[in-house]
Amino acid sequence: MLPLHLVDFQTMVVNKAFHALPGELRCPRCFGKDIVPSLPRGWLDSLMRAFDRIPRHCRFCECRFYVRLANRGAEGAAPQD
Repeated sequence: MLPLHLVDFQTMVVNKAFHALPGELRCPRCFGKDIVPSLPRGWLDSLMRAFDRIPRHCRFCECRFYVRLANRGAEGAAPQD
């Protein structure tokens, strides 16, 4: 049996429609847009970094999650004619 203090009972219900643009970063818990980088905190962050994931933090609901790094190969590539 899992101790109750380890279970997250927080739930957010959205009663109205919202418009999310493709590629727009939103919090997976509250769908808020106030997302900031989170400092690395241990071995899980190192492991996720190996899979090109970086930590982010929602200022509204304090949810910490990982997002995919931007395509690093495209940044330094020369334009094709």
